[in-house]
Amino acid sequence: MSSAQSLYDYYLPGKERRNFEKWGFKNGYRVTERWYLSGEGFLRTDNSRLDNSFNGLLSSRPVTRTGWSALIGFTDRDQWGLEWGYARSPINSSLTINSRPEYTLRLQNEKNGFVFRSRYMILSTSRKERRSGFWLTAGAWLIPNAGSVRSFTLEGLGYRGFRQTPDTLLLISRTSTNREPSGLLELGLEYNVRLSGRWDVGLVARRNWGLGNSLKTDFTYRVNTQPYQIASLRANGDGMSFGLAVRYTYTARYKVKTRSLYDLQGKMPRKK
Repeated sequence: MSSAQSLYDYYLPGKERRNFEKWGFKNGYRVTERWYLSGEGFLRTDNSRLDNSFNGLLSSRPVTRTGWSALIGFTDRDQWGLEWGYARSPINSSLTINSRPEYTLRLQNEKNGFVFRSRYMILSTSRKERRSGFWLTAGAWLIPNAGSVRSFTLEGLGYRGFRQTPDTLLLISRTSTNREPSGLLELGLEYNVRLSGRWDVGLVARRNWGLGNSLKTDFTYRVNTQPYQIASLRANGDGMSFGLAVRYTYTARYKVKTRSLYDLQGKMPRKK
């Protein structure tokens, strides 16, 4: 006689896992845990805030730069998961001096960030298991600023109206990163596709909100002997990012439901 057998859990790496998955599609199994390595490349757009344009002399524009991250991740039942790791992605700001010719200065912090992110599948697009689908993501970044300082001075001549004598213009700038850590909050949507038992690919879009200023530029402006004017340009990471994530599963845990121990052996008991 054969006896019924309850659910079994398996941790399987490498080739054994691939062979098991081929068997599992025919006989039925469910992934309960998955550990993976993730690499992500993305384009990131940062917005900065300028509080005084000096009557149109200065302006600020969004800056788009590339970045990447390397993460370790975990999923439970392919339903929700966590990721944490390192990101090489600068917080940017841009200053344009509207002179003739125009002069643009692009600034950035030390580029380092540490990421913690949660993921939750909101819609599966696969019939079997949760191989592909849409994930909602939310996370936080720690930005370890180094407090570096850079400065420049710009002098020039300008004419107003029909005056024959030019004005002497002086612009002094001092850029620094925060001496204290700052942060980011993010909210994103990802479409993830399972290519095989090991490899996943995801398309990601995220909205970022800065917590504290990472990058600050202070300006002092003077025309002839008139009193100095001051302005400030702040960048904290507000903006959007769009990227591609690749994940490699290095170990997984499965729960298999069998009717009989002989199912696992690929044999059936002989009839008496």
